[in-house]
Amino acid sequence: AQRLAVRLTPDALRQVRAGHPWVYDHSVQSVSHDGATGNLAVVFDQDRKFAAIGLWDPTSPIRLKVLHHGRPVTVDRAFWADRLATAFDGLATATGTPLIDVHSDLHVGQVLRHGAPPRYAVTDFDGSPVLDPAERMRRAENARKAYFARLALKSAESRRRRKGGAE
Repeated sequence: AQRLAVRLTPDALRQVRAGHPWVYDHSVQSVSHDGATGNLAVVFDQDRKFAAIGLWDPTSPIRLKVLHHGRPVTVDRAFWADRLATAFDGLATATGTPLIDVHSDLHVGQVLRHGAPPRYAVTDFDGSPVLDPAERMRRAENARKAYFARLALKSAESRRRRKGGAE
């Protein structure tokens, strides 16, 4: 697919150059042609100099997700491999990060990167990946039962209080 050429409002261009990761729809002044979701879009300044490159989404209020700003880069397999390697480099420092044993939504988990230098946190983890799926499901089912039992008790307590029952 052909890349889109995009021009932004002066304020949006300043924010992108400062590292903001998104461009909202109202900040787009012009686009070279219609593009599909996921097309690469190159942001140019008023002097037609490269400012940033990102992923276009014509249907989202966040019209452009910025991949890179500054000097021009080629977005190819090597670009993505480097981005992934950089993102995962710091995971070795996640040793000892507390994990939620079972969340019960069968969602593998989320790795959150924050701070400088980057630190990582693992959240919403659905059990130990070294356990077989049947064991994870058994633990998840027990957690669901405990959650709903607690919810039922809280509901009964609330009804009792509304009726004027003793504590």
